[in-house]
Amino acid sequence: MSSLTERWRLFSETVAKCSRRPGEKNIHDMRVAARRFVAVVDMFYAIIPDLPAVELRRSLRRHIRDFGPLRDTQVHLVRVRALARKFPAFEIGATVLKVREGALIKEARKALRTLDMRRLEMMSASLGARAAEHFAGQPDRSLEHDIIAGELAKAFVRVIRRRGPALMGNARSVHECRIAFKKFRYLVEILQPVLPALDGQLLHSMKRFQTCVGKLHDHDLLMSGVSPIIRRYQSKNSDQYACLSELLRSEREVLMTKFVTCAGKLERLKLRIHQSV
Repeated sequence: MSSLTERWRLFSETVAKCSRRPGEKNIHDMRVAARRFVAVVDMFYAIIPDLPAVELRRSLRRHIRDFGPLRDTQVHLVRVRALARKFPAFEIGATVLKVREGALIKEARKALRTLDMRRLEMMSASLGARAAEHFAGQPDRSLEHDIIAGELAKAFVRVIRRRGPALMGNARSVHECRIAFKKFRYLVEILQPVLPALDGQLLHSMKRFQTCVGKLHDHDLLMSGVSPIIRRYQSKNSDQYACLSELLRSEREVLMTKFVTCAGKLERLKLRIHQSV
């Protein structure tokens, strides 16, 4: 039960930080905390199917989705500013994104003001009480262990199924593989205290893959976001914009190559997970 309490604490703290300053790091930390909280709720829901978790899960997932555009814009703004230093004609790109960020921050502040944290806390407490009651009446934990092992296996199968299409280079498939792996990684993190064989080295390997696929996904989003800007303004400085487009394509090829290498190591990860459970 401590995992549920701790995940709620971290989520509520990141929400408070975002309310004061919705910068890139705070938005990122809040969304990560929300995803990890969802992962705990999902784990309990798998063990106790009649748990009152549906509304809480829905609220948290909507919260994650609502702040996605702001997070993406803030990440892209950092990169576009760097590109503008190399290609001054692309300064307009930073201006466009800065205006977009301002509008999204206003929306974020409004969303945070209307977020009913008290209601979410009550739902979390109710879920925790119901789960504690269930575990108190189940001294034999072998069934829970089997369910957890099954959830880990299913989560990894979802990653492998999405790996194939992602290796073809399609941006949407890369995103789906990234999300599947992220859910798998968060589940492993939750279970690590009760499954010590899921050690720090394993978690570090998973983080490396998550970083690899995350960079590729961010670059894909960047390209889709700046392509309309390039098309609109490239006639004003065709040489710089041509070089910029070529640089972005080249960077994507490098990131894709790294992703293919990392994805090829997933089978080794599967073996370690299987030995740990």
